[in-house]
Amino acid sequence: MMTHMLHATAIYENGVLKLQGPLPGLVNGDRVEIAVVRVAPIDRDAPEEVARREQIEKEHQDRLAALPPDPDDQYDTLEALNENRLREGARPLIPPGGVQ
Repeated sequence: MMTHMLHATAIYENGVLKLQGPLPGLVNGDRVEIAVVRVAPIDRDAPEEVARREQIEKEHQDRLAALPPDPDDQYDTLEALNENRLREGARPLIPPGGVQ
């Protein structure tokens, strides 16, 4: 017997599970087994949920801070556009010395 697990969300109404959408890879007549896991609503304002989100954000910021510097951080798009325009004989978008 070959098994392939799919995850889907359903709503239980009047004794019937109603899927939120079609299940990819299934065709009419396919036999399936269902395991039901009740999903509890999340209280986004609960202290433990706020602390969990803050911890995730801190870990994300720590990972970003640990990345090596991006060599493109010093890239000046406007300067590159001006150089291209001058090379083609066109006027720069911003004249030398900047806007006054």
